[in-house]
Amino acid sequence: MSQSKPIPKLISRFEIGFDNETKVEIGALKSKLDEVLRGLSAKNDSHGDRLLAAMLAEAANDSPVTSSSWENDLNLSTVNDVDYLSGSGLEECVPRIDDVLDQPNWLSESAPQITQADMQLIFIKNLSECLVQRMHSMDRFSEDDYAIGGDKLMAWDILIYEPLNSYAVLIDNRQKPKIADLLVFWNTGAAADANWNTDSGAFATLRTITEAELPAFRAALEACYA
Repeated sequence: MSQSKPIPKLISRFEIGFDNETKVEIGALKSKLDEVLRGLSAKNDSHGDRLLAAMLAEAANDSPVTSSSWENDLNLSTVNDVDYLSGSGLEECVPRIDDVLDQPNWLSESAPQITQADMQLIFIKNLSECLVQRMHSMDRFSEDDYAIGGDKLMAWDILIYEPLNSYAVLIDNRQKPKIADLLVFWNTGAAADANWNTDSGAFATLRTITEAELPAFRAALEACYA
């Protein structure tokens, strides 16, 4: 009797290997297919989405940048904004106003130089705007038929003393009852005028300025430092 031969084992798994060149070609083909799919998807979106998709597709054409060994060798660390701005080196890189004024050539020769008088005028203009904005926000302007004066006056009110046609700001003086101090703006500069008796007839003539008197007040304030 003849012996039966054993049945050979069936192959259930096949493995196909590709060389490196073939793998590169397959990768390029996949990239092109992905680009086609992105383009088709872009056509079904809105105009803005199509533009974005087109930009993404264009960016995908760029070759990816691989990290190099020198990048891994760098000791990179995050910078805290607060620490950076508050560091001791900040004073060295940010010039102070005094330092800038002491260096007449820090700007080009064609640019106008900033002087102490310029800085003073900038301050005066800012002070004027602050005082005027307060008058607006608190509704402190007098009107032609209604004057705010006497016991209605408040600290920081802009006043006019009509007998001398001068402008001033009321300074509150809580240390002395019924006594007020003024900061008066003369052509020669600002000067304190203290100890006004709030019950006196002279104080009664003070009133807040009208909106029509704003240009004259600004001119008087700026003339102090002209």
